[in-house]
Amino acid sequence: MPLGPSRVSNALSIVGLVVAGLVVVLFVADLAVGFPFQRVSVAADIGFIVSGLITAYLSWSIRPRARA
Repeated sequence: MPLGPSRVSNALSIVGLVVAGLVVVLFVADLAVGFPFQRVSVAADIGFIVSGLITAYLSWSIRPRARA
């Protein structure tokens, strides 16, 4: 049974949320305790946290349209 476009869109929005969450957790941990990147660049950590939050917001906001 092939997946319809709405199921694929919904799955991709969930994948986007998961990936964004992992990016945010990874770089918050680096900013807080220096694991796993030994806090090489605070600016890069903040940039990746912001981009992860933006990606999570975009994935969350598209979900109602992906269900239709």
